[in-house]
Amino acid sequence: MRSNDPETAPLSKKAFCGDGGARDLSTFAKYIDHLKTNEGPVLDVGCGRGMVVRALKELQVDAVGIDIVFHKWGDMPAAVADGFALPFRDGTFAAAGCYAVIEHLSEPDALIREMARVIRPRGKMVIGCPNMRGVLMSHPGDFVTHRGGAKQRVKNLFVYLTTLLRSFFSKKEIPFEIVNPPDMTKAPLHASDYNALRAVNFVTVKHFLRRLGFKIVYISAGMEYAQSRFKQNVIDAVDKVPILREMFGGLFIVAVKK
Repeated sequence: MRSNDPETAPLSKKAFCGDGGARDLSTFAKYIDHLKTNEGPVLDVGCGRGMVVRALKELQVDAVGIDIVFHKWGDMPAAVADGFALPFRDGTFAAAGCYAVIEHLSEPDALIREMARVIRPRGKMVIGCPNMRGVLMSHPGDFVTHRGGAKQRVKNLFVYLTTLLRSFFSKKEIPFEIVNPPDMTKAPLHASDYNALRAVNFVTVKHFLRRLGFKIVYISAGMEYAQSRFKQNVIDAVDKVPILREMFGGLFIVAVKK
């Protein structure tokens, strides 16, 4: 029996294997577990069809969603809005997050600033996206920065290390790296993030959040819960070694506003 306390009721992957839509929802289970709170309203940016908002509502969380594209949301609390100018007052939400969104934006920093603005003090921000400069393991289906075999992985390592050094010594903001727009007519089958506009990586996101006054409380190389206990144990082990964690293909960060 599921608890009604949104802080203590984890979403198990097993609970979402009934049909196609349920399996889709299992992808967001980790994101939902970290985004939910009973401290106030929650915002899901780039909510799409609204699976996350609906799941949060079932957990008795006061959740709303926004997306740049209209979907048939019915009575679900969602609206069309620009993530670069969120239609909410400062400090409205106890938590706000986005999943697989910022890599597709021309200005991911603008969205993160807006989410920071509408989050109240001690509220949390949750970001999940591909680590598009992964070295040891690629984000599944990513043909933008992970194609090219060993040569590309060496380049990814170089970009990661130079960005890391820059974060230690530069007093300026580290910009999100621009990805050259690919020819979408040649997108490989099942290629996710082929239309990404920014090659998001751990260093840049962490650097930006800290400059905005957030304390990072959780970092993981896994965007979602693994499909087996063995794989989850591997991710858990990798997460304990920062430099190793940041070379894998997923990026998941939770930060609290000071």
